[in-house]
Amino acid sequence: MRKYSKKVLPMSITAFVLFYGISLILSSIDIEGFALRTGTALFRSYASLAQMLIYICCFILLYYNNFNARKIFDRIAPVGRMSVTNYMAQSFIGVFLFYGFGANLAAQLSFLQCMLLGLVIYAVQVLYSNWWIKRYYYGPMEWIWRIITWMKPVPLRRNATSRQTVVDTK
Repeated sequence: MRKYSKKVLPMSITAFVLFYGISLILSSIDIEGFALRTGTALFRSYASLAQMLIYICCFILLYYNNFNARKIFDRIAPVGRMSVTNYMAQSFIGVFLFYGFGANLAAQLSFLQCMLLGLVIYAVQVLYSNWWIKRYYYGPMEWIWRIITWMKPVPLRRNATSRQTVVDTK
């Protein structure tokens, strides 16, 4: 992975600069209307793809080259293993806290306070996800999804020996 990331990163940076630069230049070379909107959207889409590759390469290189980063990424990995559960939980919590039919905090708090509250919710989800994955194979929604798609029972709870293995690897 590291070898490919080292090769892809410079190409991704070059593609990003090229495509984003073209999207900025289009308006100054007498292109107007539909052609301008379409060209700008197209080149910005390509630039976004290149930017995504830059992020992926940087995360991979950071993970493999920096022990401290690896420890952090390993702590948040269970959040990804429970992504559907966490996404739904964030949605329900966010709607309840920030919308008018809930606590309506979006109208009462500043942007910074809302962001900090979101980070607190995420931190709680990281702690909860680590606790959950030590005891269960999947998140609750991921487990239900597997049962529905495989149309057969799927074990959820880890046994004591596999739970000990998960704890030992951390």
